[in-house]
Amino acid sequence: MIEIKLLFFILGSFFMLEQPNLFAEKVKVYLDPVKKEVRIEQYGLLSSEIESDIAKTEEYRKIKNNQVNWVKETDSFTNKRVEWHLSDKEPKLVIHFNYSHPADLEAMGIYAKDDEVSVFEYENMKILAGKPTEEENFVTFNNKELIAFELTFPVENFVELKDGKKLIRNDLRGKPLFGRKSDDFRGKLFQVAENKGQFPTAIKNGNTFLLDEESNKVTFDDDNKGIMDFLDNNQIRVQVGSPNSKTAPFHEGDQIYSYELDNLQLKLTPITKGNQPQKNKEFYYFVVIN
Repeated sequence: MIEIKLLFFILGSFFMLEQPNLFAEKVKVYLDPVKKEVRIEQYGLLSSEIESDIAKTEEYRKIKNNQVNWVKETDSFTNKRVEWHLSDKEPKLVIHFNYSHPADLEAMGIYAKDDEVSVFEYENMKILAGKPTEEENFVTFNNKELIAFELTFPVENFVELKDGKKLIRNDLRGKPLFGRKSDDFRGKLFQVAENKGQFPTAIKNGNTFLLDEESNKVTFDDDNKGIMDFLDNNQIRVQVGSPNSKTAPFHEGDQIYSYELDNLQLKLTPITKGNQPQKNKEFYYFVVIN
């Protein structure tokens, strides 16, 4: 069974995995808050497997045969279905579903509150429908209007043209295109730091975390455990088992942060907090001490 996974607001966007072998060059998301319908269209699908023909890949076969294992994040959605649309010009994968409560969309990184719907403002994002306002890292729409936006993923460095079609370069086929971003974290002990002067410096006896070498389990100062998932756009989702003073700044519930890791310095910017968009300019710093 192929796992269709929810990562931020895009369902089944294979390029958002750490080591994708099938990904979309362009994604269009349509949200109708009145009908409570979502449609996600993925264009320019490319395979990094040895087999470059999408119709011959395992992912195509499993979805075509309805061998889809919807992960638990999608449990609240109804009428879920996946459709392939293949042509010589542009393969397309379309995902449809309905939702009952606006809060269900939080699993996708879409946050509905009062009369507004907020979406994280991604790089290379183009608004197709709706009249959003921009505030900090989000674009906010009226929740009574059709919302649509497009994301593009730069593939210039990974593809070549063959018979007028884009294909993953031969020397990259069968290999992970993007090595795992989590490898930059694994096996390193991070300690919370203060940003004074030009460089952050570790706080004496400050809280620490360590990401497991093999799994996504993370260990904090008092041996408390949590999960750190690596998502698209240099973002991580952190879940803490039993939050306390030793796990700060990580708290209860899923939290999403964007990160910048430069040599031995890590900067975290909260994207969500308590399942709501975090719009203020709050940063956390860590340094590698081991």
